[in-house]
Amino acid sequence: MNGAEHSERENRDELLSGMPLWVIALVSLCALILLNCSAGRAGRNKSPDRAKAAYNFYYLAEDEIRQNRFPQALALLDSAVYYNPGLANFHQIRGWLWEQLDQPDSAIAAYETCLIYKSAHPDVLSRLSKLYLDAGDHENAASYLKHLVKNYPDSTDGYLKLGIAYYLKGTYPLAIDNLKSYQRMSHPPRTVLWKWLGLCL
Repeated sequence: MNGAEHSERENRDELLSGMPLWVIALVSLCALILLNCSAGRAGRNKSPDRAKAAYNFYYLAEDEIRQNRFPQALALLDSAVYYNPGLANFHQIRGWLWEQLDQPDSAIAAYETCLIYKSAHPDVLSRLSKLYLDAGDHENAASYLKHLVKNYPDSTDGYLKLGIAYYLKGTYPLAIDNLKSYQRMSHPPRTVLWKWLGLCL
């Protein structure tokens, strides 16, 4: 990178760091519209071109994440999703970014979109259950944890979390069943198990 390019990047980074998230997103959207208009005559619908564009934006987003610049990363990742909306990992990372920005509702929406394309994503199922537990929605938390242990029966902590979710939901027999499943699978079990078993019995 020559001196002019370095200076240009520094100026761009300084400008972006002071922008609110909605402004960055709007600028990215306008850029996408202009790109699509100019590319329309050149056959912008070719799949290889769209896949390449998606990953270009994704790699730029990764650079921003490494520097903890989450709003900028999210705007770039939104552009990646525009070009390749069917890639589950893009939506997973969007969910994680929304969590870093303390926007749990947006994180839930992104994670649930991820599950449309990869219905048994273990990390996403776990994150969704935590977000719903934090929100006091024990029904949805239990539902995602049930899906997790069904698809990943060796997920030891999944049974513990599911037992806790069922207890908070008021479904005590299922809470006990899952807590005891966790007890059988873990060697040794975490001490928190005895707290929840004691509450159930």
